[in-house]
Amino acid sequence: MPATPRSERRTQNRAIEATLLRENLAARGYADAHIASVLSDMDADLSALEPRHDKTRALKQAMMQELLTGRTRLVCPPCASS
Repeated sequence: MPATPRSERRTQNRAIEATLLRENLAARGYADAHIASVLSDMDADLSALEPRHDKTRALKQAMMQELLTGRTRLVCPPCASS
């Protein structure tokens, strides 16, 4: 079975989390309008964070590639003084 891309798994998890949150809030007596507002705000926040997360992941990948290819070397401070 092929691996599911991480972004697709996040999307699948959102539906499960939203369902659980909706059930939890409904059990506590919140109105459907309040629940919809909370879920809408959460979706907006997550959508705003996804580009930053993707950019950070790409930067991390590029940094690891630089280190693995040897183009960039890390020098530890105690070793540099020797």
